[in-house]
Amino acid sequence: MIATTQHERVRSPLCRDRKLRSRVQIFQISYLARSLAQERSGHRFQISALTSLDRLPDRTTWIQIVGLGIDRLPAYAFFRFGNSLRSLDLRDCSIGAIEPGAFAGLHQLQRLTLVGNRLPAVAAHWFSDLVALRQLVLARNDIEHIESGALRPLIGNLRHLDVRYNRLRCLPLDELTHLRHLERLDIIGNPWYCECRRNLEKYLMDHNVGFDITHADRCYEENEVIEPTDGWQHPQVSSGRGDIRKKRF
Repeated sequence: MIATTQHERVRSPLCRDRKLRSRVQIFQISYLARSLAQERSGHRFQISALTSLDRLPDRTTWIQIVGLGIDRLPAYAFFRFGNSLRSLDLRDCSIGAIEPGAFAGLHQLQRLTLVGNRLPAVAAHWFSDLVALRQLVLARNDIEHIESGALRPLIGNLRHLDVRYNRLRCLPLDELTHLRHLERLDIIGNPWYCECRRNLEKYLMDHNVGFDITHADRCYEENEVIEPTDGWQHPQVSSGRGDIRKKRF
């Protein structure tokens, strides 16, 4: 389901009318997404749920998509909202690939959430336009590594990075040194190499970055095989297809 809001301060009857129309639009988009999810098996709808974005106003500031299957996130999917979009949340959509330019033009975006998808690597081209991003949530995506330079476009504003419950074995410190405004790093639930985790802990403490590494999560030597029963896997969090979610991860 796709849910939106415009978060505009009500200053006049005209603004109140706009807010009412926005609420009506939310219902229309939500109803269409629910219908798509329910009728897909009967092939009554031949369009992608992302086409619902065409109905949103250009000044939309918040978009959330939950539980709708998106194999590939196409280029310029949100380009029309570049002057206004502040928060984008793609949750439990089973995204398997993000095309170059998928987040193109989103120069005002402050929060990006990608949770519960199938993304083995954070590609270098994902965040090139996200110069205002303050919070990046990449939890539960089966991420195994972050490509060199992938986080560098975020050096100006990123405060919070969340990579919990992935498959990361190591996070090169070179990727963090550019994030001079980083205040918190959430990284529990990954099968870390022991030496890498020690170095990461020291770096974060030396730079006064809050973190949540827990020694209840065991670490591994570089030549050690991770057994599926070791318990590092992310928790299984299910969500109904088409649900509206407003709660933070």
